[in-house]
Order: sequence, then structure tokens, then C-alpha cells
Amino acid sequence: MAEIREDVRRDQARKRGLPLPKPLPKPALPDKSQVKDWERRRDDLLIALDLHVSNFSNNDLRNRLDAAYEILSYRFALWWTIHAPESVLRRVACYHARACIRSFYRGDRTLPETPDRFTQAVDALNDWKAEQDVMAEFAKQERLERQMAEDQEFLRELAADEITGDDSSTPSP
Repeated sequence: MAEIREDVRRDQARKRGLPLPKPLPKPALPDKSQVKDWERRRDDLLIALDLHVSNFSNNDLRNRLDAAYEILSYRFALWWTIHAPESVLRRVACYHARACIRSFYRGDRTLPETPDRFTQAVDALNDWKAEQDVMAEFAKQERLERQMAEDQEFLRELAADEITGDDSSTPSP
């Protein structure tokens, strides 16, 4: 992609009779230790959120905060399904959670309306989880069928050995 961008810039400069532009600098990647620190900090905050959600007496508020927690926890699944980066999901989930908590503490009768992006993320996450459950069940069924086939093969070999009197498959003491 960057190569194409450079080619376009060079072609535009040639067409206009301008000197060729210097290549764009490559963006610096964050240090791996910084990434690990951020992931550790995020995980610690998610644990704290999970612990505090149960302290609220309002079921609707708890459900919304649980949904926000899941959006923040399953960021990769949401990237793959709705192609939303973590930063966008984090902002949507946190702003909505804060608005819900603020509304609860003010004593409002209802919580604020759920933003479309939040609802989209929750729906996509529920669909993804259902798909994961189906795939897990399918894998479990395949394992069981494979194990049954292996057991049947073993029993056939054992029966054939008993009929022929061949006990070479049985280890001797």
C-alpha cells in the first residue's frame, strides 16, 4: 500500500514538472514492552470493572455494564466481525457506561438510550459467541466420532487376533 502511495506521489510530481518528493517516513511501531504494559493495565482495569459491576442494584444498569465489559474484553472478535478498532469500541463502551452510571446516580427513572454503535457491537458479539458455540459443539462431535472409530478399529483388531489365535499384538511380560 505504501509503495502504491509513493508511486502515485512520484507520478503526480512528474506530471506537474516538480522535483520528486522525498519518500514518506515509515511509521514507528510501539515498543513491545509498551504494548505489554498497556495490555496488562487494560486487563487490570477490566478485572476491576467486572468486580464493581455486581455492586449495583439496578438490573438494567448491570446488564449494560456487563455488555460494556464484554465489548472491551472481546475486542478481537469485534474487529473480525464489524471491523471496529479497539480505540473506537473502547470509547463507545466507556462513554455509554459512564452515561448509564451518571444517570443511575442522578436517580433518573430510565437509563440513557443505547448508542447504535454499542448495540451493533453487542449484537455482533452475541452472534460471534453463538457461532463459537456451534463450532465447539461440532469439534466435540468430531472428536467423539473419531474416538468411536478408533475404538471400533481396536475392537475389530482384537477380535481378529482372538479368532486367528495371533497374540503378537499383546505385549509379553
